[in-house]
Amino acid sequence: MHHFLARSITSTGLLVAAIFGIDCPKLSASTLYDTFGPGLTADDGYATGCAASTCIEATPFVPAFTAQLGTVVADLGTGETGLSPLNQYSFSIWTDVNGSPGAMLESWSVNAPGLALANFTLTSVVEPTLLSGVQYWALYSSTFPSQTNTSLDWGFDSSAPPGGVWVGPSSSSLEQTDASFSVPALLLSGVEPVPEPGTLSYACAALVVLAGYLRRRRR
Repeated sequence: MHHFLARSITSTGLLVAAIFGIDCPKLSASTLYDTFGPGLTADDGYATGCAASTCIEATPFVPAFTAQLGTVVADLGTGETGLSPLNQYSFSIWTDVNGSPGAMLESWSVNAPGLALANFTLTSVVEPTLLSGVQYWALYSSTFPSQTNTSLDWGFDSSAPPGGVWVGPSSSSLEQTDASFSVPALLLSGVEPVPEPGTLSYACAALVVLAGYLRRRRR
């Protein structure tokens, strides 16, 4: 009985909301973090060579608001050519622990171009929730067991804030370089966590009740 009554109230509330022009919350993708230039441009790049089979470039970032990750765009390339397979490059998002990458949240394989840079748009499948004001890490890495030298390129735009890029042979041994230069080009988009349907409906119904009360007072 209670569930039926609640559904009736919220359904009526949503209908009245539509009639009186009260908009219920609509969720859409918004920018969480952006260090690209206008039009997703990057005018320079970090070329990092590691004398090991593993090489990493990384940058910390702080989301502008709490949201579920939707897409990631990064300007990536490599200084190598003719390597096979080419998809042994990866891009990943990590938590932060004491100023260093902690746990991986999601990763993607990237077919990075040789001796060039290109924007890659990576769609999140896991959709981890990133918290406002909390630091995370984006890592661009390569692992070629048969190679003794690996090179990574990550573009940046000079209009971005300073901070340089973090490099190293592993996620636990990164060091900041070129700190006076701009941070790497990175764009993250996401949507706020979806509220429970009941909660959303009750909120809309409450708006309708309040609107009706205020209109009666004006009369």
